[in-house]
Amino acid sequence: MALAITALNPLVVTGTTATSVSVYKNEIDIEAVYWYKPTTVGHLLSVKDGVGNRIALLECEISNESIRLPIGWPYKGITIDDMDSGTVFIYRRA
Repeated sequence: MALAITALNPLVVTGTTATSVSVYKNEIDIEAVYWYKPTTVGHLLSVKDGVGNRIALLECEISNESIRLPIGWPYKGITIDDMDSGTVFIYRRA
């Protein structure tokens, strides 16, 4: 299934992917990444910046338990190259 992206604050990403998908191409100051209800233990979420540097690598340890990761840095673009389940909310700093 492909990713669906809603460009608001937060950015909302749904679907699944095992290949790199551009989520946001411009400069973005990220406050936090929130992975809402990944469904299965062992599922992964990998978020990188536009040049391939890792921002977040999260693994589901308890089914349907959400994970919030504070970030607090600006990045040039965002890609997701592994998302196995759930919904991702990427919050921008004001």
